Amino acid sequence: KQKDLQVLLEKFEKGILVADVPHPVLPISLANAGKIVTILKKEIVEKDPKENGLRQILNFGHTFGHALELFSGFRIKHGFAVSQGVMVEAEISFLTGNLSIDGKNGIMKLLKKFGFPLAVDSGIDADKIIELMASGKKSKKQKPRFVILENIGTAKSHANNFSFEIENKLIKKSIVNCRK
Repeated sequence: KQKDLQVLLEKFEKGILVADVPHPVLPISLANAGKIVTILKKEIVEKDPKENGLRQILNFGHTFGHALELFSGFRIKHGFAVSQGVMVEAEISFLTGNLSIDGKNGIMKLLKKFGFPLAVDSGIDADKIIELMASGKKSKKQKPRFVILENIGTAKSHANNFSFEIENKLIKKSIVNCRK
């Protein structure tokens, strides 16, 4: 199903698929993509109800996104905050040598195609965001954790762990690199 969603989004992005017309091979349209995402999420949650492994991938973009929402007093919409979080985590993945420049640019292209923001506002205090991430519910021992991508749709894993601590210096550099 994840592969179906990726194919669907790529076809839409290339202009091959119209938003409300079912794909001739896939039993879905872009309008139904949300249903696929919900099914994927449900399957992941059922496999890992206590978030001890695979379920961590659902946090991709959310570590930064939730801190940004809090920083903005919830004036930034959840999806827009997570979109910026996706870019920050893609940048972290790139800077750690896990994600290629093509992978990072592919993520950026998809977000842009669907109208999501790509850049972090220059007025965002990176140090305050890092502080907020450290106190977030997904951090461990006051250290934020991030899903690191190896490719679009492929998260780094080690011993059934899908989120990793990143040095604050690298987090800050990623935020700064993602500014407007």
